[in-house]
Amino acid sequence: MYPEAAEILSASVAGQKDSAATTQRISVFRQLTRWKGDFLPLSDPCSVVQRMMLAVITGQLDEKLADELLARHAYGSSLEWERNLEKVNHSRGMLHDSAKHSNLTADVLLDVIAGNLKLSSEGDSASGYRVTMHRLGSKTQNYFVVKESGRFKVVTDGNPLSEAGNEAIYLLSIGQDSQARSLLDWIRDRIHKGGGDDPLSGPLMPRFWSVGDAADHKAMVRAAAALVADNVGIREFLPALQADLKNAINEQDRLNLELLLSPGYWTVQDGASLRTVSSEVISKYPDSYVAIEFAAHADAILKDWSNSNSIIAAQLAKHPDDENLLRIKARATEEQGDFAQASPVAKINITE
Repeated sequence: MYPEAAEILSASVAGQKDSAATTQRISVFRQLTRWKGDFLPLSDPCSVVQRMMLAVITGQLDEKLADELLARHAYGSSLEWERNLEKVNHSRGMLHDSAKHSNLTADVLLDVIAGNLKLSSEGDSASGYRVTMHRLGSKTQNYFVVKESGRFKVVTDGNPLSEAGNEAIYLLSIGQDSQARSLLDWIRDRIHKGGGDDPLSGPLMPRFWSVGDAADHKAMVRAAAALVADNVGIREFLPALQADLKNAINEQDRLNLELLLSPGYWTVQDGASLRTVSSEVISKYPDSYVAIEFAAHADAILKDWSNSNSIIAAQLAKHPDDENLLRIKARATEEQGDFAQASPVAKINITE
């Protein structure tokens, strides 16, 4: 009985000065109706986002429904898929928790959320769909949606980046280069090149792709690989990337490939290859925290810290109070089992 509730609330705030919140609630109730599970038609790409969102907040997104709504190729392995479902399951109590904080019952809050869910889409089956969702009191959310086997499925909201990378890799493998390019443009529009004092900082993907780049298959594979560099899926790309490094067309191309290979080798625990590549990077950028960390990771894998210990010591001699260097030093000494040395080094608040 939302119209009646709105009238009662309206009468209750008459003449009051501090009634902004109640006035907003009145406005919501005046146009609110009971949501009866009226989903958008399946022919609308917005429908899959609507169904996913309402299933998440009501705790109904089980594995069977997830398989119907989410693009499975956005997950590089069964483990990734299971971890995503675990993450979703953490939101099972969202509706009831939010109801407690809003002083509304869960049923009423569901009506408010469903009744004020605004969805719009752009795109087509060839390029994929970009769906925008507006929820009352929440930030705008964006999703990339594709059509698989006659059904719309959600690929990603852009987090984590590996979801977009995995899907792009799949699309490229089946000849859907146009859709892969659209997905890469969509995700690239949301991440930006690094900045600040360290020239090597920031996400990798912008080094390999800019919005509007030509649909060059090899360039798209590199861009997609950059999105899964910290994922075991990078393993299959390492031989080709190493071959590309040997034939790099210029120093910038060479550096970009080294920066992609480094986290890739770290991910697959190839310490020897990581040491070789990171040595090249640090020779060009000896003051880069990114390069120093690559050297430290290589040594940790190989259980031989002589190289990185020397590098870190030389840098701390020049910058003894540098917090980033002290963090790297503390982690390195802990990995070596030297907790007596790590304790005084960690004199800053290490939160990582």
